[in-house]
Amino acid sequence: MVIIEFIDRLTDTVIHSQDWNDTFLNFEHLRDSFPESSLEWDQAKYSEKELMPPYRLIFPRASALPPPPFKGTPVTQVAPVTKGAAPVKGGASSISDISDTSSSKSSSKPALRVEPYRQPLRSPYPAASEPLKNAIRFTPRQVEGIRSGMQPGLTLIVGPPGTGKTDVAVQIISNLYHNYPDQRTLLVTHSNQVFQRLSCADHSQTFVNTLLSKSKVGP
Repeated sequence: MVIIEFIDRLTDTVIHSQDWNDTFLNFEHLRDSFPESSLEWDQAKYSEKELMPPYRLIFPRASALPPPPFKGTPVTQVAPVTKGAAPVKGGASSISDISDTSSSKSSSKPALRVEPYRQPLRSPYPAASEPLKNAIRFTPRQVEGIRSGMQPGLTLIVGPPGTGKTDVAVQIISNLYHNYPDQRTLLVTHSNQVFQRLSCADHSQTFVNTLLSKSKVGP
């Protein structure tokens, strides 16, 4: 179980435009991650083949927050499926379940604006300035959990072992840093072993090991 709380002192509402950095491997992965959205971009600048990550995404304001599936605590179910992902629930508090669940399809497809961009070089030597990148093809359910964690409020990521909770948490940390590089990130775990799992997860070394101050208590 992973608990993520994003505290935004400026607003407690949904943030519609955010930098998703290297969450998506390519445009096909982006399209498959939002099967219920219609992707839009500046076709005068980019053809579909030229739409390479990283991306900034702008979600429609009218359909950003669907109602919860039942009365009580707002819930986002995030499961490793490839089709029929439910709309994202973000902000306030949400629970992301990474176990297999069924979902319903929307009759209409809201427009999702895609803006590719180029990351600035960190070094005069291109090979040395190339950062570690995400290599995981997140499922639509996992992408829902990532989006929820990028919104103000509390997000709870739950699921059985092997469903990608750690990978989702690492991507959320990375995306929050790229959106708010001047803000601080507090990572709290119940054991040092869990912290090491986060810091050793694939591309997380760039962020968890260098951007977060580690303080170990106990063995």
